Amino acid sequence: MMVITCTVIPALLIIHDGLAYLPRVVSKVIALRTSHNAFKTAAEENARVTKFIEVYRATEVLVTTFNALSCDVGPVAQFAWMAITTMGLVVILRSNCWHERILACFLIVVNVCTGVIYCHVSGSIHEKSKEILLGLRRKCHVKYNQLRLKALQPIKIYCGPLFYFDKSIFISAVGAIQDTTITIVLA
Repeated sequence: MMVITCTVIPALLIIHDGLAYLPRVVSKVIALRTSHNAFKTAAEENARVTKFIEVYRATEVLVTTFNALSCDVGPVAQFAWMAITTMGLVVILRSNCWHERILACFLIVVNVCTGVIYCHVSGSIHEKSKEILLGLRRKCHVKYNQLRLKALQPIKIYCGPLFYFDKSIFISAVGAIQDTTITIVLA
């Protein structure tokens, strides 16, 4: 869990800040001057869309590198987060010692905060990139630029070989923790 706290979460925050830079590039594309010269306006839009694609591709390379380096961390981190939270809840429900309950509460709070940050930041990267691409594609006037932007894929942080983080992962994890805790307590 320490690896996630020390390395993975800062890397995700760097990627998230990189996506925060993209709306500034988008606003420059959207804020084109309306001039009577359509060729000049199209050339300016083309240059700004090209700059946006450069920045977006650089962010994609960063995310691809992150995914390659941490492809095994996602599933393990998610499992560890769910297992430690379940264990803490079981200790709180079954323990008679107050100091064990306090320690379990502290462990759950730290663990849940780490998991929420990891899941939220990973899911918001995908949602934000999808929103930026869709908004920019709608604002472009030149069909060629719309097609170039349509070819770009939203950025995803993978949590396993087939899945990526989105906003519903957190709700699914909470449901699994609840079901597992009830099963263990009733056993």
